[in-house]
Amino acid sequence: MAGNFNTLIMLRVKELATAEMLTEQLSKVEVFTLMNVSGVNDSSDPMSGVDFQSRNEGEPEPVVQ
Repeated sequence: MAGNFNTLIMLRVKELATAEMLTEQLSKVEVFTLMNVSGVNDSSDPMSGVDFQSRNEGEPEPVVQ
């Protein structure tokens, strides 16, 4: 059944050989832009002592050509 639907779903794997086998099936693509991600969560619990949490993920890196 695997591979019959042209869809490949990957989760975290433990073995390097498994990771290599899965990533070898992916085509090479060009990366045009990178994006920073940021977000915030607020708390509606007045007893928690935490009003909100914020996060910033990733730093912009130059795209290698």
